[in-house]
Amino acid sequence: MAVATKPHVAVLPSPGMGHLIPLLEFAKRLATHHAVHVSFLVVTTESSPAQRRYLDSAALPSDLHVIKLPPADVSSVITPDMPILTKLSLLCRESVKPLGSIFEKISLPKALIIDNFMGDAFDICKNFNVPVYTFYTSATKSLALALYLRKLDKEVDCEFVDVAEGSIRVPGCKSIYVDDLQDSLKNRKAEAYKWNMLHASRLTMATGIFVNTWDDFESKSSWFHGLNNDPYFRNLPAPPLYRVGPLIKHDEAVAESDAFILSWLDNQECDSVLFVALGSGGTMTSEQLSELALGLEMSKQKFVFVVRKPSDIDEAHVYETVSKSNTNVRSSLVWNNTQLQPLYLWLFEFDKYDVSNSRQCDIMTMSMESELKPINPTSPKSDDQPLLKPDPSSPTRPDIRDLETKCAAYVRHDVYGTMGRGQIPWSEKVLIGFALITLLPLRVVLSLSILVVYYLICRVCTMFSKPSGDDEQEDYAHMGGWRQTVVVKSGMFLSRALLFVIGFYWIPETSTQEAERSDQSDEAIRPGAIVSNHISYLDILYHMSASFPSFVAKRSVGKLPLVGLISKCLGCVYVQRESKSSDFKGVSGVVNERVREAHQNKSAPVMMLFPEGTTTNGEYLLPFKTGAFLPKAPVLPVILRYPYQRFSPAWDTISGVRHVILLFCQFVNHLEVTRLPVYCPSQEEKDDPKLYADNVRKLMADKGNLIMADIGLAEKREYHAALNGNNSLRTVLHQKAE
Repeated sequence: MAVATKPHVAVLPSPGMGHLIPLLEFAKRLATHHAVHVSFLVVTTESSPAQRRYLDSAALPSDLHVIKLPPADVSSVITPDMPILTKLSLLCRESVKPLGSIFEKISLPKALIIDNFMGDAFDICKNFNVPVYTFYTSATKSLALALYLRKLDKEVDCEFVDVAEGSIRVPGCKSIYVDDLQDSLKNRKAEAYKWNMLHASRLTMATGIFVNTWDDFESKSSWFHGLNNDPYFRNLPAPPLYRVGPLIKHDEAVAESDAFILSWLDNQECDSVLFVALGSGGTMTSEQLSELALGLEMSKQKFVFVVRKPSDIDEAHVYETVSKSNTNVRSSLVWNNTQLQPLYLWLFEFDKYDVSNSRQCDIMTMSMESELKPINPTSPKSDDQPLLKPDPSSPTRPDIRDLETKCAAYVRHDVYGTMGRGQIPWSEKVLIGFALITLLPLRVVLSLSILVVYYLICRVCTMFSKPSGDDEQEDYAHMGGWRQTVVVKSGMFLSRALLFVIGFYWIPETSTQEAERSDQSDEAIRPGAIVSNHISYLDILYHMSASFPSFVAKRSVGKLPLVGLISKCLGCVYVQRESKSSDFKGVSGVVNERVREAHQNKSAPVMMLFPEGTTTNGEYLLPFKTGAFLPKAPVLPVILRYPYQRFSPAWDTISGVRHVILLFCQFVNHLEVTRLPVYCPSQEEKDDPKLYADNVRKLMADKGNLIMADIGLAEKREYHAALNGNNSLRTVLHQKAE
């Protein structure tokens, strides 16, 4: 009987403890928990004493073997004045050259796992038909930017730090302020930038990408969600992503000094401590260190400063730590952690820091209350201002970040910017110019023609009817006979034709309808209303083309030319948003009656309701209002998504005219639809409409990969006020400078 052979996997990290530690821990897991034989290949060229000590002291499982690559002579390719990224990239390139001969000496691995600096291994492994996986040691945010970098490089003509909006928009993710970009991306003519581009281009060559992160850590972040679900990344030839973290040194005892810090953290308030770490890839001079420490001191913010000794003097001669119990505490830029687990801060310059095991202080960037103080400080002048204390009368970057974070559901991420006025590359300007001359006039004429034709059809069908005053929408909704058939069938056809003219040439629909149960009557599974997420006015056109339901609309819509009569034939229920609560109760009663009627009578028009009450950018799902769920009837959940690469059809923070023009100038627009099974409420949900609404919302968020946001119309108005210049944030909130 043959004995099964364990699969053989090779792991190749780049130098640096922040890369070596997580990859070795990952290799241990493969060998211990997955019955894999692992060859751990170590770069010995210019290896640090810390690296050698760590490998010599590490307890390794029997199926993990360390193989040292022969040192490479890099004296002719690396110079002392090179940027650290260039040095590292060249060192890795030279060190990986013997990989082919290593493969010939050991059994050929089934796969090679490299980190993102060892991309030269792809060419070697191609000759051996060995698949390569990339282990990405930095944050998911950095990975999203790296995957988008090549497209960004083509679309942006200027330096990234000079873009008009002051931020870089990564599809499906939050904007990155240009000040926060790593130095190697701030000068596109520099050698380090070219290395960044090369490493980014190799990410898509991998069979898969392992990311040192985990579910609980990503629960409040949209970055991993964006990487897996945004249309841009889904359309890339990018490999699948796998979360494999946290990968840390579990067998290392906590030092006495660290134990003191952790104990101190347990007694601090949430979000009250600033953690400062600059990585282990480089050092500062004593003068630079003094300036940074003085700024931290003057901010009167509790903090800890993790730093290597200065490059020109021993740190013991520069600073002492002075504890102060009466430190004035202000809120700081931090990440929350509610899982009560250890957290680790990713830094691009190679290292991760085990920040906290705190039970009470649920922030990620935190440490001990202290201030770093020069032994022979120069007393500041009486009129000196704290370096980190902002002028309360001027707009500050933290204010902007707080607002955008709170209002993330309303922030646009396309190339045109939040208000459609962003700086766009010349290639985009040429396309827009061509579309303005050719495509826009054609689409406007065809769209108006379709609208006029349908208006005439509705006029003919209602010509001999005599609606009774304010109830005419009820009369039109129940007109019946051939009139209703003509209005509905022509409306569905012309709505789809209008979408086609706009650029929605095909609309893929995914239906997850379940087979009807034999113990349920037709009425039991007939929906009384369709509930959908709300992204754009285009939502209405799609639903008209698919099922021609009735909508809730502002009363002013019924008075518009052409559209007014069409809305009445749809049987729209009109509401005056500024009206008294008694009027709203009347509208609610009409909606309830319509929903019950549609549930009980299959010939009655179904109601189409957007329970969020307003539009979002399409990535989020706001809390549901209970109006659609008060009738206790089943509902049909429908999820809409508008994939885009240049212009997002989401209509939120952009003016209507500008949105229509940019939409009509897109050669192709996309819409994806997911229809879920009819949701039949339980008795408990019928008794509690709020529970009913919440459960449907959770289902739609799960099936549609949407992020649930606990904000509403008030936050949207606050965000719009800032964008439109009604407060001090106007000049920096994603709009083109006037």
